[in-house]
Amino acid sequence: MDLIDHLISDNEQYKEQFRKNKLFEIKLDSTLRKNKFLKYFRIWSDEFQKMVLARVVFSEIKEFKQLAWEHLTDEFGHNIELSQNLENGEETTDSIFEALGSLVYAKNDDS
Repeated sequence: MDLIDHLISDNEQYKEQFRKNKLFEIKLDSTLRKNKFLKYFRIWSDEFQKMVLARVVFSEIKEFKQLAWEHLTDEFGHNIELSQNLENGEETTDSIFEALGSLVYAKNDDS
C-alpha cells in the first residue's frame, strides 16, 4: 500500500469516527438552539476551510496536491452553507472560540 492509499484508508477511519461524534447527538429542537449551535460551528468551519485551502496551496508532492484539491472540492463552501441555515442570518464572533478553531489550521501546519 503506497502512502496515498494509506492516507485515504486512514481518512475513511477518521470519517467513520467523526460520524459517531457526540456533536451529532445534540438536540436542536428549537430555532434558538439551532442558531446558537450553527453560529459557533460556523467559526470552526471557517478555520477548517483555511486548513483545506492551505493544503492545496502548500502541497508540493503531486499526489498530495491532487488529493488536497479533491478534498477542497468536497468541502468548499460548507461554512457559507452553515451561515445560510441561520434563521436571521446573524453571525457571531467569539475570540476564544476562534482561537480554538485556529488550532485546526495550526495543527495541520505542524504535520
